Amino acid sequence: MELTPPEGIFSRAKQRLRDTLANCYYFRNWTGELLDASEAIKRIYLDALPTLPNNQTYSREAMFALRPFAIIYTTGLKIVADSEPGGWHSEGSLTIEFEQNVPDSIRNDPPEIDRLFDNRIGAIVFTGQPAMPGLMDLAKVKQQGFTDITELYKDGPWRTPEEEIHAKGDASIYFLHITWGVTVR
Repeated sequence: MELTPPEGIFSRAKQRLRDTLANCYYFRNWTGELLDASEAIKRIYLDALPTLPNNQTYSREAMFALRPFAIIYTTGLKIVADSEPGGWHSEGSLTIEFEQNVPDSIRNDPPEIDRLFDNRIGAIVFTGQPAMPGLMDLAKVKQQGFTDITELYKDGPWRTPEEEIHAKGDASIYFLHITWGVTVR
């Protein structure tokens, strides 16, 4: 289902982060083939995975097929008057949840699982290479439509809890907490 176009500061913040992430080189090639941004954005969900018909839940096989993916949540927003008349500063926090399948070949090697996911998320965050940008590379160029990231911290990687593996499959989960800010004068 197509979303209503974003209007206003709340929905635009999430959409900008979604657009920024879709333009990250290592997010675009996470599936093993290099997707363009319009294809990569289909693996980035806002607030939750798509709802299934008749309130069904995702099967283990369906979750396996969806991965890798990202979900973006709004976790806070603050608007403050600026010292200049009529000016203001807005800042907020967004969280990206990344999820990927754990390869069978390393299922029993937690340090390797974590290292591979740390490497992937690290490259999605920053590459220092303009031709293969990460989130921070895109934030640095302050290009129209990309998120102006002022702070980022990681939480993870985590693993699907043992009691949920049968229903959801074995996955690694990572959270990036992002603070952004914009001053309008």
